[in-house]
Amino acid sequence: MSKKEVTPVNWSSTEIKLLNTVDIFLQKPAIMKKAEANLCAL
Repeated sequence: MSKKEVTPVNWSSTEIKLLNTVDIFLQKPAIMKKAEANLCAL
């Protein structure tokens, strides 16, 4: 089960922001590849 399927019932907004930040860093390689492809296309 992925984190996105879980609905945090009693979590603070700060905790949710931290989880979202972690998700961004976990997906960073894919984001960087997309950014590199977009720059090469210019």
